[in-house]
Amino acid sequence: MKKYILILVTLVILTGCGLSKKEKIFKKYALDYYENYMQDIDMDNYQITLKMLKNSNNKKKTNYDLDKLKNCHDDSYVNISIENNKNKYEFKLNCK
Repeated sequence: MKKYILILVTLVILTGCGLSKKEKIFKKYALDYYENYMQDIDMDNYQITLKMLKNSNNKKKTNYDLDKLKNCHDDSYVNISIENNKNKYEFKLNCK
């Protein structure tokens, strides 16, 4: 039994768990964008696209480091939904 648990733990460590690096970056900037520009809009569901983050950078309102997302299309998005006062994230990354 211990052998199976050790194998399982090793697989989790090797394959990783949770969000990918691109998802973590996208989540960080999308959450910042939401808090600064969309939080006052009363909705249950917010969609923040890569294009929105790029436009914010171009207008000099933000300084998001989007280099790690440069191979992703502008239609990639993070969907933030509010359920029971908790944020739930859904990613659609269209990357090469």
